[in-house]
Amino acid sequence: MTFLRRQNNPLRRFFGGSNRPHHLDMSRRVALLLAAMVYPNPVLSVGSAALQMPHRGLWLLSAAFCIAHEVWATADRDVEPSRRGGLAHLYWWPYGYLVGHRSALSHGPILGTAIRLVYGWGWLVWPLWQWADGGSDLAAAVLLAIVVGALVNDAAHLALDF
Repeated sequence: MTFLRRQNNPLRRFFGGSNRPHHLDMSRRVALLLAAMVYPNPVLSVGSAALQMPHRGLWLLSAAFCIAHEVWATADRDVEPSRRGGLAHLYWWPYGYLVGHRSALSHGPILGTAIRLVYGWGWLVWPLWQWADGGSDLAAAVLLAIVVGALVNDAAHLALDF
């Protein structure tokens, strides 16, 4: 049983589908919106300080990670190894074997993102987590930017797949 059912939604009509090129295009557009958050935003500054990054430059890091997450740890990585070979195929094969396509484990907005952050980006996230746990505000801020970029990318991916 899949987590998502394919339907013809307005986003899919706008982007022309929900294949790999369409997801990359949507990721680039969402990353531009994240990068635009560097500029003062009246919506976020009115009573929602929790949505403010500690430093505005971290929005740029989130934007870059939004695209990087779509390229390296996309929600469709469970079927990517069957499409192409190489080292990425060997790396992502166990993930694709254990996680069903469009299941809650691959496309789930929180659980799927967490699994792919650990599996795909563990080499980056784990040291940052340790550094932040040691009291580094910089590491915590960078980790926050990475998680925001991944979550935004996965939400956009999920919206295109609905």
